[in-house]
Amino acid sequence: MPARADLDPFDLKEHLGHLFLVDVERDPIRFRYRLVGTKITNIVHRDVTGRYFEDIYTSRLLESMIEGQSWVVNERAPLRIFNRAGHPRNPVYAYDALLLPLSADGETVNIVLGELLFTPERTSPPSKV
Repeated sequence: MPARADLDPFDLKEHLGHLFLVDVERDPIRFRYRLVGTKITNIVHRDVTGRYFEDIYTSRLLESMIEGQSWVVNERAPLRIFNRAGHPRNPVYAYDALLLPLSADGETVNIVLGELLFTPERTSPPSKV
């Protein structure tokens, strides 16, 4: 697995606004956003950089977020997710996420690098009969 230090932001400049980094803490396992790209924060109308998942998400969404991140940590493998999301101040979006494990020692995942792409779902006007 690559380490965070192996990645050069210059090589990822087209993606930076869509990227996020999640720190992995252990005993107990917890996840904290280290960085959230501006394109993500603009869509969800909030910046959660520095915050723990349990301070942001509730119930079912929290479980889903932890499950996905935990899978990447335990399997030490990438995970791609397709789903839909809505926020009180936003329309419903389809999203495509890629979660990639990073490791400072080559064995233990200590950061998850993710890219999140949103696509607004269009609702067509009612047809006239």
